[in-house]
Amino acid sequence: MGDPAAARRDIEALSALAPVRVGAYVRPDTLPDDLDAHADGLLAAGMGELHLYHLGLVPEPALRKLADLVTAAGRRRTATSAPSPKQIGGSR
Repeated sequence: MGDPAAARRDIEALSALAPVRVGAYVRPDTLPDDLDAHADGLLAAGMGELHLYHLGLVPEPALRKLADLVTAAGRRRTATSAPSPKQIGGSR
């Protein structure tokens, strides 16, 4: 499994380099069990895009896990106020 804290640190570090959208590339085998908390952490770190491992190549259970992460990220994003300029690639 991947390290969610390391993913957040990487996104924060990359976001600090330039005012661009930073994407998180995820594979289903690296996702933690708590997808809501993971989505919250990635969004708080500055994730502006979510990239998924090629959906045509993953088995059905893994596809459901990726779909659950997308759902969690979408819920979190719409539950908060408008995205910050950092998230949409604007000035800081």
